[in-house]
Amino acid sequence: MPLNPSLPVIIIPAYNEQAVIKNTLSRLGGGRSSGFQIVVVCNGCDDQTESIVREHFPLVYCETLGQSSKARAIRQAEMLDIGFPRLYLDADIVITEITAEGLLALASAKSEPTLLAPHSIANLDNCSWWVQRFYHSWYQSIFVKQHGFGAGCYLVNQAGRARFGDWPDLIADDGFIRTQFADQETHVVTSQSVHVAAPKSLWPLLKVKSRSKYGNLQLKRYLAENNVVNRQSTINSGIKFGPESTLSLIDILIYNTVNALAFGIAKWHHLTGSFVWHRDNSNR
Repeated sequence: MPLNPSLPVIIIPAYNEQAVIKNTLSRLGGGRSSGFQIVVVCNGCDDQTESIVREHFPLVYCETLGQSSKARAIRQAEMLDIGFPRLYLDADIVITEITAEGLLALASAKSEPTLLAPHSIANLDNCSWWVQRFYHSWYQSIFVKQHGFGAGCYLVNQAGRARFGDWPDLIADDGFIRTQFADQETHVVTSQSVHVAAPKSLWPLLKVKSRSKYGNLQLKRYLAENNVVNRQSTINSGIKFGPESTLSLIDILIYNTVNALAFGIAKWHHLTGSFVWHRDNSNR
């Protein structure tokens, strides 16, 4: 499938995503949209991800990378002759063709450097009570209201992508992209939403959150060691919820406890160099 550099593009890094990639691409129209193109980069896969893409979605441009690395998968996609704006999407995020077209149109209308993120909705079906209470709190946090993502879907226009060079090898790609845009350049699109599968129980939730916090520690070190300017204003970490919050004390206790435990796990891995990537398969 030849690429058209005048069209916007959706970039999907995929590592062993055979359980979800068919649904993800089907909801995006399978590459049939005249408004955007899809590039899937299968990186380090040892399952059927690549064969599913090539067999069932011939209109999707499929690349192969031997090494498992999201950042390098994005770099490989961006070495192709692709257009703007660019929507970066995790392979397990549910987004419809109509939503993608709407987001890309919003990004295309911006001439100044722009970062867009849709509102995310966590699928809490069959999740434990603890997980449900945690996400109930998380969606009322100041962080989510100000940034709206960390949910595996964001867009940049051409002026925004010119802000930095190659993607760094970081776990927190969403955290890195936030640092490249000032508050007024970052827009949460509440009218458009994507669906995220939440972990089913407390232990998978802790693994997901500790991975996120480890990524933030790694990002903080990267910014310091490479003298990279963080354009975002610093959120007051002491204030997690605004005055409009409707949370109970037990909600806040669960939220803070999960985050504290996750940070402790992440800090240990960061200090000992013992981090190993763990995917949450409880929701697949």
